[in-house]
Amino acid sequence: GQAQRVAIARAFLKNAPLLLLDEPTAHLDPVTEAEVLESLRRLALGRTVVLASHSAAAHAFGGRRLDLRDGRAVPARGAALSRA
Repeated sequence: GQAQRVAIARAFLKNAPLLLLDEPTAHLDPVTEAEVLESLRRLALGRTVVLASHSAAAHAFGGRRLDLRDGRAVPARGAALSRA
């Protein structure tokens, strides 16, 4: 979890308007995953975030959910299309 925390800290310092996050909570225990996701929620305020994850907890991050099917991004089944 330390590498993820360092990466998040760097993103805070960089103040980039766009965040691309690929499995930011991979290999974390549930407690650490929740802490990392809470940090990411704060970091995401006022920014565009693209988060790729297999984690159910990360899916609850908010916003619009898309699935990749046949090489295309499509609305996730059962996912609301409104912004959270």
